[in-house]
Amino acid sequence: MTSPQIKYAGDAYAQYLLGKLYLMGEGIPKDKEAAQYWFSVAERNSHAYAGYFLDRMERQEDLPPPNILLSATRLLHHMGNIFRDNAPRPAAPTGVQIDHKRLREKKMAMGHKWNDHEDEQNHGMGGL
Repeated sequence: MTSPQIKYAGDAYAQYLLGKLYLMGEGIPKDKEAAQYWFSVAERNSHAYAGYFLDRMERQEDLPPPNILLSATRLLHHMGNIFRDNAPRPAAPTGVQIDHKRLREKKMAMGHKWNDHEDEQNHGMGGL
């Protein structure tokens, strides 16, 4: 083990990241054996995604790395389902609410009597 690897020897997430770096060859030369080693160590330390990469490496050696856009899309889809399932249900619509007190105050401020036009509205349906 090199000195940076010794530093992360007890951290499952760091072990997983080391495996991923070796697998992808990001910043270091690609080394599938080293990647497999670090994924197996991370999996022993209960890192779930490390097991995914180990299974993937064992099943099909030459698959390209997982598509990040596809992964992000799946994550957003599942998060949307979680939010939909756990969101509070909207209250039943109650129709238009009129604040009659404010309406009266507004009429009076405009110079009308508070009960202007009520008779016309209530009885002005063409004599019905």
